[in-house]
Amino acid sequence: MGDIDTHLKFVFIGAPNSGKTALFNRMSLDKFQPENNFMCSDYAFSIINYDAKKIKIVYWDTVSQEKFTSNPPKYYRDANALFLCCD
Repeated sequence: MGDIDTHLKFVFIGAPNSGKTALFNRMSLDKFQPENNFMCSDYAFSIINYDAKKIKIVYWDTVSQEKFTSNPPKYYRDANALFLCCD
């Protein structure tokens, strides 16, 4: 991990069935799955090269767990981008 220049954290939040997991899969895994039935949070990362620097992007899919008051702070803490998904 010593060769990573920048770390970014992206979090996906929103109502159930609003497309959070589909967007998460598209951005983190570069694939599209229109139907998903995940019951727990998911986490993935990718490393990209931009402007001669290595950037690690960590993606968090909250699968609508923001409704539980104890969970959001750990997901949102230090997030660089928050994707609010709605349908």
